[in-house]
Amino acid sequence: MARIRSVKPEFFTDPNLGGLPRDARLAYIGLWTEADDEGRLLDSPKLLAGSLFPWDEDVTARRFEQWLQGLNDAGCILRYSVENAEYIQIISWHHQRISRPTLSKYPPPV
Repeated sequence: MARIRSVKPEFFTDPNLGGLPRDARLAYIGLWTEADDEGRLLDSPKLLAGSLFPWDEDVTARRFEQWLQGLNDAGCILRYSVENAEYIQIISWHHQRISRPTLSKYPPPV
């Protein structure tokens, strides 16, 4: 279930994000809305592309995979596997203030 999240002004000048394509930065913000209260979500490029860019035919699973890999390489997310399932952990999730946090149903990175 999508959630309301906050974008701080510093996001736009973050040097870790500065080298990424604009669409990858937008996808990163979109990941926040898909993540649970601990910053975890399923790592499914096809599902995420459809959820976050439903009107954009040029956003394919392959393209979204490239964005995820760029975000992972930049240290913005951590892609990991647990028991043959793929997950994403958003790094620096402490920037989000959750008023009534719910425990994650996804396992933490090992």
